[in-house]
Amino acid sequence: MLEKIKYAFLAVLENEATNIFITIHPRDKSVVVFGAWMGKRFADNSRYLFQYLSDNKKALNLSHVVWVTRDKNAYREIKKLNYEVCMAGTSTARRWQLKAGTHIICNNAGYGSYPPDIDVKYSWGARKIQLWHGVGFKAVGSSSNNTKNHENYRRFINKHRRLKSWISSGGWSECNILSTSTFDKDIMIKSQNSFIDRVFISSYPRYCDCLQLTDKEKNIIDKVDQYEFVLIYLPTFRDNYDHYTHPLEDSKVQNYLIEHDVLWIEKQHSVSNYNENDFIRLNNVMLLDPDFDVNILYNHVNVIISDYSSTVCDGIYKKKETIMYTPDLLDFQNGSGGLLLDVKNYFGSIISMNIEELLSIITECREHHYWNSERTALFKRARELFFNNSTSSYEAIWKDIENLRK
Repeated sequence: MLEKIKYAFLAVLENEATNIFITIHPRDKSVVVFGAWMGKRFADNSRYLFQYLSDNKKALNLSHVVWVTRDKNAYREIKKLNYEVCMAGTSTARRWQLKAGTHIICNNAGYGSYPPDIDVKYSWGARKIQLWHGVGFKAVGSSSNNTKNHENYRRFINKHRRLKSWISSGGWSECNILSTSTFDKDIMIKSQNSFIDRVFISSYPRYCDCLQLTDKEKNIIDKVDQYEFVLIYLPTFRDNYDHYTHPLEDSKVQNYLIEHDVLWIEKQHSVSNYNENDFIRLNNVMLLDPDFDVNILYNHVNVIISDYSSTVCDGIYKKKETIMYTPDLLDFQNGSGGLLLDVKNYFGSIISMNIEELLSIITECREHHYWNSERTALFKRARELFFNNSTSSYEAIWKDIENLRK
């Protein structure tokens, strides 16, 4: 509690300082700053929209589109792509963030256990956009099981919006939050503890084509394209692994990959503590760095395997053969996060509860028997629920953002 009071007090001081500065030096609407994933990654919705705006500055009447990062490798990659980039915490980053009329992130907007995507303490008075990074049915933030004891505080602070804004760094409690459907809008209001007038419906930039790849990404794609059949496994993070068996721990899966010359790509969640070291030497297995942007690989794989992650919804949006591997369903449902849907009832035909069921569905995919009437209906229903059955367009997304107020 003392830590929260300290951050709130500091936020008020920083917001007032920024407010005085921008009164004397007004923000420039033609400047946009971006960040993503605690400043560590050049990835996700922020990365895709950043590249679109950067490549179309003149047509969109923008003078500068600047990426703010905390990672030196990301800085070098972005610089090599000839985009504007600066290191968070520097005088250059502070100048751009105080000048920019629009600040855009896709993950963390506060100081605490993890740093924010950009230096949000300089965001007061800017139009703030939270693109977020996942559509789904996993409870996060204020909708998760472990935050239920904070409900009384949330009800109180939400009745005092002006106060809530001042004690949030940069005023990010009043940011505009992207949701992808009417159903997802309700989820975002709850999970982000936001307000109905601050959540807007649009599409995810990362569902559009990536406009420029890094050299590392090109090299990975070249290796992936050497295989005729490719799986990508993207599990979410867990409280514990007591009732979870990783597929690659099972010799049947290891032998299956070799026997059928199947490539298994895997990337653990960025905050996962799962140790993959035992899998490094396995044949037909590619382990990606946790900071790698998997969105650029979806068009190069045959099957997406996940669990309670929004990756499942990515597969459904892209109409990609998708499998949910959920051996610890009960544990996860009752854990610190929780679930917003009865996944067995809703996703039953794509769920595998054990290794045998997982291999069975993988075989159906390999032999082109995945699509049956039940799964086709599931995808149709899910695309309507999670995406209003819409299609992503950079032009439409940016137009939606331009129409938002501060």
